[in-house]
Amino acid sequence: MVGIWGMGGIGKTTLAKAAFNQFGRSFEGSCFLADVRVKAANPGGLVSLQELLLYETLNRSKTKDVGFVDRGTIMIKEKLQHRKLLVIIDDLDKVEQLEALARSHDWFGPGSRIVITTRDKQLLKPNVDDIYVAEEMDEEEALELFIWHAFKGCHVNEEYVELSRRVVSYCRGLPLALKVLASSLATQSKEVWESQLDKLNTIPPEDVVNKLRISYKGLDNKDKDIFLDISCFFIGMDKNYVTQILEGTDEIQGLALNLEISEKASFSAQAFENIRRLKLLQLNYVELTNGYKYLSTNMLWWMCLHGFPLPSIPNQFDQESLVAMDQQNSKLILVWVESKMFIKLKFINVEELILQDCKSLSEVQSSIGDLQRLCKPCILLGSDHAFMSLMHLWSYEVTTVVGSVFECPSTDSHFVPSDLGWEAFYQYPGFQNLADGLGDMVALTWLRADNTAIRQIPSSIVKLNNLRVFSVCGVTGSPSTHLLPPSLNGSLRELALAGCSLTEDAIPRDLRSLISLADLNLGNNGLRRLPSLGGLSKLQKLCLDDCINLTAIPDLPTNLTVLQGIGTSKA
Repeated sequence: MVGIWGMGGIGKTTLAKAAFNQFGRSFEGSCFLADVRVKAANPGGLVSLQELLLYETLNRSKTKDVGFVDRGTIMIKEKLQHRKLLVIIDDLDKVEQLEALARSHDWFGPGSRIVITTRDKQLLKPNVDDIYVAEEMDEEEALELFIWHAFKGCHVNEEYVELSRRVVSYCRGLPLALKVLASSLATQSKEVWESQLDKLNTIPPEDVVNKLRISYKGLDNKDKDIFLDISCFFIGMDKNYVTQILEGTDEIQGLALNLEISEKASFSAQAFENIRRLKLLQLNYVELTNGYKYLSTNMLWWMCLHGFPLPSIPNQFDQESLVAMDQQNSKLILVWVESKMFIKLKFINVEELILQDCKSLSEVQSSIGDLQRLCKPCILLGSDHAFMSLMHLWSYEVTTVVGSVFECPSTDSHFVPSDLGWEAFYQYPGFQNLADGLGDMVALTWLRADNTAIRQIPSSIVKLNNLRVFSVCGVTGSPSTHLLPPSLNGSLRELALAGCSLTEDAIPRDLRSLISLADLNLGNNGLRRLPSLGGLSKLQKLCLDDCINLTAIPDLPTNLTVLQGIGTSKA
């Protein structure tokens, strides 16, 4: 038995039909039970489906009336257990349907194939041998399907190709939506296409909505509530971010007021005094009067205050259950006036802090370093004071930080965290030194210092066991033999050293020990001879562009698939 699982409209039935049409003749008998969910809901529906299964698989031989479900299950096993059959059970949504039609493997003969399509993965897990997950089409596949249905294989003008791409972008790889829209737009003028595309943003096609509504109705009440919470508050946000906020919740109430930057509105915070069960609060570009103490009557889990108008978070704001706080584009200058706020808020429960685009922010209390569960600080700061107060985070498992450059004149260090883990990112020609404390950023995954004047990478970089990408391309200055440390960490997968005026002596001696390295860029350097690369068993790409002095390449790894040497004429 094989299950095909996926959301409504994703193409499960189409896949099952294709398999049935292609392989049906290879079996002694076959049956496609379509729309089981709908038909089983009718009076006597399951009995009718059992009768159809027997009729189709016994080569349309008339059988005795089944009469009732239990008798039907006995008849199916007795009459089909020695026959090699292909049976498709399409759109199954209840376990009693499966028990009535294909309860066990031994109901069917050796070599039989039973394919079940469903939106409910839980129905499949204890019963099938394998589950195929039907996924959305990628952009090119979706475009091909849409054009086929809209133009029936005819030549497509370029202007319609661009319009078709807009439709595909809207449909997000959902085959049903692609087919419905293709049918409605076929033979229509360019003006009609553009009008329909504008309308889609507010009024989706009814056929698609009806199909998706079935999936929503199939959810239990708790999952319906979560679906509505996501629809109201978290559309377009990172899945892991939302999961952390909603994890383990039973009942959620939320309030959202999402204004534009250009709009100005203020409301009295006293309106929250009698609201007791609020968990999600979004007040973007809203100014609250009469203080923030009234928000403390609720145990908030998530608070989103884009454009927060105050220079600091008021001491009155007391929240012990806060999981995530998002204050992008705010006017914060100091996050908290008093460090005791961390004690009041019990910040050990806070896991994510977003202060992106808070360009006035000059200081974060150093006690933020005590937040050991702060696993995704997402911060954009603009001063050395704010940066230095974040140094406490380095020894913890910081995985995500998004922001702009931190300038630290005292250490000549700039740090840019990213959404791929801690990412240090430098693109300032005057930047020269990296602090040795870089090696303490244990969760650092990317380090980019391109187009700088860095004199030396600290040897402590070897301690970064999570570092995957290291790039110091375009480093200015005279030829250097001291830029790189003697050793690099074996966890590296990408190493880019292009345009660094490197000579043979500047290449780390243990380059061959980088057993995980897959991409190496040594382009635009003064190298005359490459070091031995034979030990790099996972190296797939080697770039030697513009190495005009290169005369010898001793040996190359056997797995190398790309050797690029544009402008390297002497090798």
